[in-house]
Amino acid sequence: MFSSSLPEYKTRQATAKCAAALLGVRCFDTVLSRVRRSEIHSGERVGITAESAEELRRLRRENAENCRSFMVCARRLAASAIHMTTRLQKASTELTRLKWS
Repeated sequence: MFSSSLPEYKTRQATAKCAAALLGVRCFDTVLSRVRRSEIHSGERVGITAESAEELRRLRRENAENCRSFMVCARRLAASAIHMTTRLQKASTELTRLKWS
C-alpha cells in the first residue's frame, strides 16, 4: 500500500500522513518507522534487522557473563598464588632455621 501510493504524493511524509489516516493511526511517524523497518528487513534500505539486533544483544550479554567469570577465576588464581607464596616463605624460613640449628 505504501510503495504503491508514492507516485501520488510528493513526499514520503505526505504518503505516511495519508496512510496513517486510512489506517486510523494518530501519528504518521509510526507508519514511517514501520515502513523503514520493512525496508531494512527486505534489504531495500541499509540498517540492522530485528534478528541481528537481538543476536547482538544476546552476544553482548554472553560477553559480559564471560568477563565476570574470567574476573572470578582471576581473583581465585591471585588468592591461590598469595596463599602458595606465603606457604613457600614459611617453608623456606623453616628450612633455613633447621639448617642453621
